[in-house]
Amino acid sequence: MDMMKIYQTTYCMYRGLRLQFIRLSSNSTSCHSYIRETDTASDKHTLNLQNISVGSYFNHQNRRRILKGHNSCACCGKYIQFQRRHCSSFVIGKNQDGPCLSPPWKILFFGTDHFSLFTLKCLNENRLQDKDSVVDSLEVVTGKEKKSVRRYAEQAGLEIHNWPLVVPDGKYDVGVLVSFGSLIPEKVINSFPYGILNVHPSLLPRWRGASPLVHTILNGDKQTGISIMEIKPKHFDTGPVKMQEKLPVPPDCTTRQLHNMLGPIGGKMLIKCLYNLPTLDGLEVTHSGQEVSYANKTKPEMTYIDWENQTRESIDRQYRALHEDFPLKSHYGKVLIKLKSMVPVTDEIDESILYHYGNTHLNLPPGTPCYGRNSKVCWIKCKDGWVGFRELIIKKKLTASDFYSGYLINDMYKNNVFASHRNHLFEHVPDKKVTAAN
Repeated sequence: MDMMKIYQTTYCMYRGLRLQFIRLSSNSTSCHSYIRETDTASDKHTLNLQNISVGSYFNHQNRRRILKGHNSCACCGKYIQFQRRHCSSFVIGKNQDGPCLSPPWKILFFGTDHFSLFTLKCLNENRLQDKDSVVDSLEVVTGKEKKSVRRYAEQAGLEIHNWPLVVPDGKYDVGVLVSFGSLIPEKVINSFPYGILNVHPSLLPRWRGASPLVHTILNGDKQTGISIMEIKPKHFDTGPVKMQEKLPVPPDCTTRQLHNMLGPIGGKMLIKCLYNLPTLDGLEVTHSGQEVSYANKTKPEMTYIDWENQTRESIDRQYRALHEDFPLKSHYGKVLIKLKSMVPVTDEIDESILYHYGNTHLNLPPGTPCYGRNSKVCWIKCKDGWVGFRELIIKKKLTASDFYSGYLINDMYKNNVFASHRNHLFEHVPDKKVTAAN
């Protein structure tokens, strides 16, 4: 250190460290700079940035570690740009030809489906504002299928890129990803000075993965929310959280209703995050491994009902979580039946059940059907009572009355029960990372 001179020290409030900016003595033949991160006990790292050009970046220990801020080099007088992730203190200086230090930002958006569309619309509407816009430019990355995001981008005249693609370093300031479904390579993530932000509809680290809304309803959560996080390579939803908002789950809410409630809120939160991006860069919160739960993709087996082991409440949650996209199913003998139009769960017992079985109805085997003549409902026995459906599908849609006439009183079928099917609905693996496969 004899040849070096510490010319500025700043204190990092977030990590409790000092950042010392060091240069070689003035008789050095080339312009080199060093940045040393220290604490009161010992030096943590000494990073050598040799021949730094305006707006250049570096990688350290195979991860993006960019020092935030900039200062002029005492050797050559050039402005040198530093950027340090997770540090709320930085050297104030003039920005020349490097990434923006404040909005509006150049944004590349990654998305495909209708939930993505809420955020894309918020970004584009903000871009078109006359003043105080946080979006300078907006381009879209999506799949080749003509889904919601592609259709909107075409109508709005936004530039569209097919995935996968190569992202040039420094072309965009920040990426935004919502419900994209593909892991982003580290090289692509590192091409954005501020990384890629993800709008995720759950209170991370609860419900990492592809179907957080489904699992929120399925498990009877009373609280949900939006998390704005920074993505990391190799695994979904493991990055640090920049912003989070908690919201109550409305009573008897379905997945689509929750989707429509959280989508616009996520878009507004992202805009707020982009306005405060440099500040939030130092206030991220990492996940606690003990609180992690996983929302794996919806599988066909999840739509089957396990009459022996599921209660009325769990079947009701299963219906509200899945039926809008995936009808619940069960075999009646050898006939596969889709169950539609579930009636609200109640403690009252239909009079037709009491007429046929009296007080012994709770002793009937799970899967036993009974037609309610007055209610026009097909009741089916489960673990702790009865659940009812007004419509069923067997090749075509049938009313409960049609099903009674064609099957329940037909000698070929009348002694059958609905078969229980193991569905693995509530089996979670807390130590399993969410990857593209699940």
